[in-house]
Amino acid sequence: MRIVTAGSNHYKYRLTIDHTLESAKKFGYDTSVYDLGGLGIGAVVDDRRCDSPIRQPKFSLKPELALWSAEASTGTVAWIDGDAALIRNIDDIDQDDTFDVGFTVRPKASVKKTHYINAGVFFVKCNDAARRFMKIWIKTIIPPPEDLTIKHQGFCDQEVLEEKILLPVIGVSLWNIVGKVFVVNRARVKFFDCARYNNFWLHEQWVAPTPDTRILHFKNHSMKKLPAYRKEFLDGQS
Repeated sequence: MRIVTAGSNHYKYRLTIDHTLESAKKFGYDTSVYDLGGLGIGAVVDDRRCDSPIRQPKFSLKPELALWSAEASTGTVAWIDGDAALIRNIDDIDQDDTFDVGFTVRPKASVKKTHYINAGVFFVKCNDAARRFMKIWIKTIIPPPEDLTIKHQGFCDQEVLEEKILLPVIGVSLWNIVGKVFVVNRARVKFFDCARYNNFWLHEQWVAPTPDTRILHFKNHSMKKLPAYRKEFLDGQS
């Protein structure tokens, strides 16, 4: 298992990234960290070396950064956003051989959202099918519509994944498909529960973290909390 993460701002991301690195070490996972500008640790990313058609905002590079690791690793790569933290082991993901690429699905309770997938956490098996899927995702990324505000520019990677790649093939609502596997672009795509693997309850107030929660995602408003608060919360989850 290799944990891959990235960040662009020391103040905003180092607390959660450091927590993820500590957890990964405890669980025996390899790690890769990418510095998108100002993080202060990891490999500095020169976006001129990237194949991604969109380089701004920087988080649109995450499929390519995950692919880099998948091309150089064996087993499973787990992408975890820099504002998310690994708090418990995800050995079950590494041991699951029923998928090539895995994405987390929002709960039905997240009624304010029109999109189902949150790409802040995703899983990539280090095999040819997964690598091929990732390359298609990277090539499909497009700029966000001009009428979207900066906070909605996840359209670059996240909504494109859902609207241009997953839904046209699956042809069904993405609600209530946790645990199911579909073949998309000749890769087995499996869907996992956000509440367990990508829990951003602090932001959207749905399923609170439980002893089964593996990854906490602080996101947007909750990331604006004081670092001391986030540290106290993370320490309580250890």
